[in-house]
Amino acid sequence: MSASAPKPICPQMPAFRIHFVWLALVLGLCLALPNVAQAAKRRAKVTRKAKTKRRAKTKRRAKARAKGKRGKRLSAATRKARQRRWVKTMKRRCADRKRRRSKTCRKFAEGQRKRRAWARYLANRKHCAKRSRRKSSRCKRHAREVRKRRTHRRICGRGYGRARRGESVRSFARRYRVPVASVRAWNRLGRARRLAKGRRYVVRRSPLEGQRLIKGTLLAPEAGLLAMQRPHRGWGRPVTVQAIRAAAKAVQTTWPDRDRLIVGDLSKRGGGCLPPHKSHRGGLDADIGYYQQDGKQRNWMTLATPKTLDSERTWLFLKAMLASGRLRYAFIDYGLQAPLYKAARLAGETTETLARVFQYPRPRSATRTSIFRHLRGHADHMHVRFVCPDTRGCSLPEQVISRIETARLERDKLPPKVHEIAEEDREDGEPSSMDVEDMDDDDLPPLHDISPPARLAPPAEGPNGGVPAASAP
Repeated sequence: MSASAPKPICPQMPAFRIHFVWLALVLGLCLALPNVAQAAKRRAKVTRKAKTKRRAKTKRRAKARAKGKRGKRLSAATRKARQRRWVKTMKRRCADRKRRRSKTCRKFAEGQRKRRAWARYLANRKHCAKRSRRKSSRCKRHAREVRKRRTHRRICGRGYGRARRGESVRSFARRYRVPVASVRAWNRLGRARRLAKGRRYVVRRSPLEGQRLIKGTLLAPEAGLLAMQRPHRGWGRPVTVQAIRAAAKAVQTTWPDRDRLIVGDLSKRGGGCLPPHKSHRGGLDADIGYYQQDGKQRNWMTLATPKTLDSERTWLFLKAMLASGRLRYAFIDYGLQAPLYKAARLAGETTETLARVFQYPRPRSATRTSIFRHLRGHADHMHVRFVCPDTRGCSLPEQVISRIETARLERDKLPPKVHEIAEEDREDGEPSSMDVEDMDDDDLPPLHDISPPARLAPPAEGPNGGVPAASAP
């Protein structure tokens, strides 16, 4: 008897049952997916609430620490004591040379300087609130500091404005009273019509912005010749330094036993804005004090009057600078031009030549007809500007320097008191008082607003060495 095949344990499942199982699985997944999504949303919501609670708890703890352990606000004395302890700790930490250059110590030192300056400002403002104290030296110094800070923002800093929502370039320029072309050029807007809300845009710039001093020369003080008020502000172009030094040597050679020349600001190293001046950026401007009579000269630029001005030495200094042929103009107070004019006339200069140089005896308002011009605030110093046609070297030749150093005056023709003759020679109706007001410094008009004066040619060879005749600009 043959052996039969073994029977299967599980009989084969019909096909319709297999399809039913797959259908049940799909339906189960479809019903379970929404529940999974809802569970994920609930978990995210719980996480957000937990984070919000933690943040609120952290803020409450910070406020509690600021007010104190018991939740009360600390008194002023406690805050000051904590501040003193913190400052003492930081000073001890930053006393080490290794830590002194760290970022934390640098920030601490800068903060300390700002705190001291602010405390000094508040104390001075409180002290100078009374009118009876405003004439004291402390209040005058405080006023100068405040004026200098404001001047720095007005002269050196740019002016910015914020755009409103949906504001166009035209309406923004109209609101700040600035040409549309200037707003586009200063902010590089191109053809954009709308501005970004809340963004700052430049609305004011100095006309002298961008001037720099490259390869400048330092005008160092020299004993018996000249002194600098602020030596770190004595950088200038070679033509400026050479002309001033050569003219001072000419005066000192003629009067070796008289006082030296006092020089103010030229430019800082590298050029750029130099508060409180609007100019003095490119090394071609210089503030020079007047020569005073014996006993009136100080170690700084002092106020000069027709009686205290040494017109002989001052005119020789100006004449020597004119001989360089590079002097563009000089701002001199109108009240001091009269004695200088008379000294030049008695030295042998003709009225035709001096008419190209002096504004006097023309009216005070005729400021663009000569090289020596009146500008308010220049009774204690003269402001001179030189021309540098050669942008490479910008220096004076040796023969020009020697000609400046050998400038002389015919001293036999000069009376002892030139200022009295100058006052008698003043035209009727011309005011004799000077406009001396409390101003920052050189209120210079922009460069493009000043018409170039007539330049002086080198002097003709002759025994007197007179002022050279002017040539066409």
